[in-house]
Amino acid sequence: MSYDDLNPGPGVKPLNKRSSKNLALLRPLDAPRGLTAELVTRLTSDITSGKLSPGSRLPTEQEMIAATGVSRTVIREAVAALRADGLVVTRQGVGAFVAENVRRPFRVDFDERSSLREVLNVMELRTGIEIESAGLAA
Repeated sequence: MSYDDLNPGPGVKPLNKRSSKNLALLRPLDAPRGLTAELVTRLTSDITSGKLSPGSRLPTEQEMIAATGVSRTVIREAVAALRADGLVVTRQGVGAFVAENVRRPFRVDFDERSSLREVLNVMELRTGIEIESAGLAA
């Protein structure tokens, strides 16, 4: 079964009554940095951009497996990471849903820093914050 079989196009009913309308957002993964990280990045982007609206149901594990070509473990790890970031809530036996109040934690992704100067700027910022935090905590 291919991705096109699962997502035949607009106006066509899903495979079954439990199939998700959000399945169209997924496509096969081919990620050199790790499949879980790539899936988390894609889903995070879809959530923060509004493609996946608050309260909407994510595709089922089986749908994601078929659409992305990755294992169940990768899907579960990605959903767990999204849940830890507060982007997704899960309900046992029901599925995973986009959180109603998505709050993005502050993070610095060193993979996105393109130069040594940018990395040093981030380290300078951290040093200032950590020193001030230690002073307030004392």
